[in-house]
Amino acid sequence: MLTRTAIRSLTHASFYARGLDLYLLDKVKELNIDETSFVEYVSTKVKGSGTKVYDVSFHYDKAKDAVSGCSCDCPAFASYDGLCKHLVAALLQYVDWKAAGQHATAVPSGS
Repeated sequence: MLTRTAIRSLTHASFYARGLDLYLLDKVKELNIDETSFVEYVSTKVKGSGTKVYDVSFHYDKAKDAVSGCSCDCPAFASYDGLCKHLVAALLQYVDWKAAGQHATAVPSGS
């Protein structure tokens, strides 16, 4: 099962901390999840620290317990190794959704 520790290992400490802040401030919009037997395709919008809202998506392979296909349209995602803060925030929302035992295709969130 995907954990916060695993997410932290996929990025730099500063991006993780900033992503955690975005998550705690309810900046992750509704998670949209398309589930198959082996993979969950997740997409959402994450409000950045300014006024921009970014499109974020990733795949979670249940059999391999691995995240792949990560994408964010922010400038940092294209410029740095590892996950950007928007992806971190979305993954944290997803982990908490999974921990709550949810099986819906959409997860409402804050503002």
